[in-house]
Amino acid sequence: MEARLFWFMDIGPRDTQEDCVMFEDIVKQVDQGQGSKKIVSDSFIAAICDGLGGHDAGEVASRFFCDNLVKLDPSVICSVIDEELMKIQIKSIDMIPSSCGTTIAGVIKHGDRLSVFNAGDSRVYHMKGSLFQVSHDHSYVQDLVDNEYISEEDAIGHPYRNVVTFGMGPVFQNKESDRRIFLQEVMIRRGEGVLICSDGIYESIGHSAIAEALSIPESGGDRLVKLLFDNGMRDNSSFVYIWFQ
Repeated sequence: MEARLFWFMDIGPRDTQEDCVMFEDIVKQVDQGQGSKKIVSDSFIAAICDGLGGHDAGEVASRFFCDNLVKLDPSVICSVIDEELMKIQIKSIDMIPSSCGTTIAGVIKHGDRLSVFNAGDSRVYHMKGSLFQVSHDHSYVQDLVDNEYISEEDAIGHPYRNVVTFGMGPVFQNKESDRRIFLQEVMIRRGEGVLICSDGIYESIGHSAIAEALSIPESGGDRLVKLLFDNGMRDNSSFVYIWFQ
């Protein structure tokens, strides 16, 4: 099954680009950029890392994890991605500043399946007629939703919705030890799409607008970019959109 991949990133109103994207053997961390490519490989990795604002060197943490992800063999690590990420986590303690961290979200394609993974509040969506969020946020507000203190509707505008409770990097070492990297496997079929994005995307345009943009899969990436510029970006904003053909 071939795929068409579209990537986009923009610094938005921030002074520093703390997002980083990777796919196949490519890593991107630029103030503004976009592109597309055809993917013919039966196995590949694509991911987004969003360095934590309010911490030192968020851009260093996001780049570090993308640079290490790109070295992995997707045909080998699809069933052990959590273990591989924890190896990178251990390595990060000695190699990047102790106060920095990043979210991560991504997919590993292997045949007609996707291994979805995330830590933090970057997300993976699956478009198959309707738009479904596959990843699960590690955030203060998501904890409130999970424990039925507030509804999903209340979470959308919650003042603490950007408080991340788990992620990657030295700042998370030995904290929230009960937290785990979220893992989910999904089947993928021709005509379906997958969106991997930082919170700057869904915070700016919302679930229903994303679904509308991706309803025409062959132009989904371009339609998302137009929506972002029409609505105005509130943060670093990055995504990888993959349409399976």
